Amino acid sequence: MISIVTIILFYSVLQNSWYEIQGQGEFTMGPPKESKLKIVYEIESAGDDGAFEISRSTPFLKWMASRESHSNQTSSEETKSTSQSDERTSATDYVRYGIKILGVLLILILSTRVFHDYPHQLKLSSFVWLTGILLFTIGIPLSLSMDNGEEISEGETPVEEPTPDTEEFLFFEISSDMKIIFGGVKYSFNASGYDSGLLSQEEIDQLNKPPPEKGDVGYDQFVAFEGDFSLKPSKAFNFWLLMPL
Repeated sequence: MISIVTIILFYSVLQNSWYEIQGQGEFTMGPPKESKLKIVYEIESAGDDGAFEISRSTPFLKWMASRESHSNQTSSEETKSTSQSDERTSATDYVRYGIKILGVLLILILSTRVFHDYPHQLKLSSFVWLTGILLFTIGIPLSLSMDNGEEISEGETPVEEPTPDTEEFLFFEISSDMKIIFGGVKYSFNASGYDSGLLSQEEIDQLNKPPPEKGDVGYDQFVAFEGDFSLKPSKAFNFWLLMPL
């Protein structure tokens, strides 16, 4: 009976999301004010899946269209590099294999109880189960950092605090806070600065230290953003915790 329950739960592990990175935020000042951004990136048993959403997108799109940007060529080069690196077996894939092997091993250990109760069987099944927990909570985020080491070192991943070029955002400031949540961590941050792409040189010379007050030079071009993102195991982790020993 226990082995049947374990098989059902392990099947649920394979069919559900394993790890989730979720971020959301809202522009509170400037041209993109009230636009909201949301991103969800999920690690699953067979691959990755992501979604990006913009609510009240008109102010944000108008803002992006009005400012100068020279990132198109860089973005295309990064996409090409990423697609090439995806051809190799990643560290995250190895963690996937590890969790799948542990699940099969746990089923085999528990199935032997039907025929014979071997010594230390509970210790062995507990060790396999705990190892799976470690792979979910530590192995997956660690493998993600290994797979994206180059991007992380360049500050180009969602888990890095946004640090735009100081020439693009004058008087740029950011503050952040971290707290522990079940199985993961959550970051909150506030970022702000004057968008120099919308200001003339004369206006730039007259800027005051932020935050500006209404009527000050650059008030309408001062962009502020509040957001948070979390990294934590997802539904599959809950099914793994329920596995009987």
